[in-house]
Amino acid sequence: MAKIPVYQSQVGAGTPSALPQQDLGVASAPGRAMQGLGESLVGVGGQLLKLAEIRNARVRNIKALNLTTDYSREVHEITTKAQELEGSDALGVYQTHQKSLEDLGKKYEQGIDDPIVLEQFNAFKAQVNESSLNRVASHESAQTKVATKAAIDNLVTTHVNMVTANPDAGQVEKSLAFIGAEIDLHYSDEVASGMKDD
Repeated sequence: MAKIPVYQSQVGAGTPSALPQQDLGVASAPGRAMQGLGESLVGVGGQLLKLAEIRNARVRNIKALNLTTDYSREVHEITTKAQELEGSDALGVYQTHQKSLEDLGKKYEQGIDDPIVLEQFNAFKAQVNESSLNRVASHESAQTKVATKAAIDNLVTTHVNMVTANPDAGQVEKSLAFIGAEIDLHYSDEVASGMKDD
């Protein structure tokens, strides 16, 4: 039988290579450069994202400020009108004013489509409404006192005229009792006592 020659690899450490051998560091330099560029781009992207977030926050804040400025102006007008009412015309103005503020707030809220702007607006609106309602409540309280005094003065005048027109001792007693009861109803004991003495 014929022998088949066996070939052995002749490649070894001393065998010349078809490709020139390069240092591994030199060969990976373009990859490292690309990696550095990618990391730089990520950093720039992060900075741009932060700048965009800051810009969006400023835009939202400006929108909220413009809305609250307009809202405050309208609340001031409504409050001024409420505070112009005097005497018995001011009775019940607090409830009317409260309803007006609720309606005005809803009108503004319907035009806000950004939840963050809405949150900022609502926080400011609550402060403006509280201040306005406190002023109107104080005004109504003062005007209630004015209206009460005017009503009692009218009551006294009416009863004095009735007694003067018909000087009956029974009518005088009834008139004094009725006037006294009304004074007691509307004033503290100390104030009522002083008024009855007058």
